[in-house]
Formats: sequence, structure tokens, C-alpha cells
Amino acid sequence: MGSTLHVDSRGNLGVFEFQDLPFTPVRFFWIFGTPDGQGRAGHGHKTCSQFIFSQQGEIDIAVTKPGGKSLTTTLGPGDSFYLPPMHWLDLVAFSRDSVLGVLASHAYDRDEYIESKLEFDHLTS
Repeated sequence: MGSTLHVDSRGNLGVFEFQDLPFTPVRFFWIFGTPDGQGRAGHGHKTCSQFIFSQQGEIDIAVTKPGGKSLTTTLGPGDSFYLPPMHWLDLVAFSRDSVLGVLASHAYDRDEYIESKLEFDHLTS
């Protein structure tokens, strides 16, 4: 599952196939122009799944799974990450030229967010 990046003398072409996703996307958004040192996200979702991918540049992410196990990784162009519900996401750092795309399984609903790490730990322990 994931995206594919094709690079040749004409430039770059990024592709992903929707049938490879474990959910049907309902929403797409992207993050770019993030100032140096500025993080994003810092929340979890109760029911929404997300498929995050670097369209350009590098993005450092940290994910906390239920039970507290953490994973950190850097997404480069064409790299992707599936984020199921009940996982905490911190977008830690962005390269100056980064563009992060996100496909989401649900429409925006603020009540669906878990905004406190304490609440997340309580719900997932």
C-alpha cells in the first residue's frame, strides 16, 4: 500500500491507487509553507483513518500507538504512512519546500478529534 514516485529527466510523477487504501477517502487536504521550527497535528482521531504522504520535501513524524509504543520516521518525496484511528500524530518538522498531502476517511468533525495527550493515553490504555 502506498504511493509510487517516478523520476526521470522530465521531472517527477507521484501516484497512488485508491484501491490500495484500507478506506474510501472522503476528504483531501495538504500542508505547505510551514515556518521553520513549527510543528503541526498534535492530536488523534477517534474514528477517522488517514493516509499521509510527502508530495515534496521532508517531514519528520512521530506516531504514538495505543498502549504508548512510539514510532518516528521521516517521509521524503513519495513516502507515505497509514494512520489508523486511535493513534496520536505529531508532525514534528518540515523542510522549507515540503508539501504534505492527507487523505481522510471522514469529513472534518472537530468533536471527533482527541486533543489532549492525557485523554489519548486514557482512551488507549
